[in-house]
Amino acid sequence: MKLLIIDLPGHDAKINLGLEDDLLHLKDGYYGIRFWMNSAAVILGKFQKHEFEINQEFLQNKSIPFFYRNTGGGTVYHDEGNLNISFIKSGTNPLPGHENAKVSTLITELICDTIRQNDADFVVSKRNAIYFQDKKLLGSAVSMTQGKFLYHASLLVNSKLENLQNCINWNPQYPADSKKLVKSERDPVINLAEIYPVTIDNIKVKLVENAKILLKPKKTIFISDPEHLEFYLN
Repeated sequence: MKLLIIDLPGHDAKINLGLEDDLLHLKDGYYGIRFWMNSAAVILGKFQKHEFEINQEFLQNKSIPFFYRNTGGGTVYHDEGNLNISFIKSGTNPLPGHENAKVSTLITELICDTIRQNDADFVVSKRNAIYFQDKKLLGSAVSMTQGKFLYHASLLVNSKLENLQNCINWNPQYPADSKKLVKSERDPVINLAEIYPVTIDNIKVKLVENAKILLKPKKTIFISDPEHLEFYLN
């Protein structure tokens, strides 16, 4: 297996979510890790309704758009202080040495090990979120589509938490007959930069190093041009 590290320019949330769909066409024989950031936007899970999840008046006043992603899970706020991390692979390719392990848990633990520093008390939850002293700094969602396993996580590094607080409804009130919809579960949040000095670039470098240890790729290829990415898609 080879490892693609995909770090493309651009902070347009609509385009970036479209690229997540493109990754579902990644050729077999590759793992993909993608780093991406959006300008201010709210992203909802595919089984949610924005009428209940977001503060539409605040978003309109601040010209903050909202979008739906192709995975489940809850509503999140993105901005350029937030690092999004995606992992994709063929659904039939186990991780080396972890044939019976849950991939989403392994990747969340990989991220947790990457950000752990100075004995900081980080905890990975059963829902593949990361907490520090009961405050959430990473949430994740997964899908299995077109034979591809896609995991993506949102890590608060130096995000504008005031906007986050105001963009979303903290107690979504869904109608009683909406059992098929997913209500977000809210937690207090914290930026990683509040715990210790850190930059997004430093996180990327360290995560790539740790991913190589976990995945043991035959080769690592860095992609920073969208046209180059097309070569690795079916």
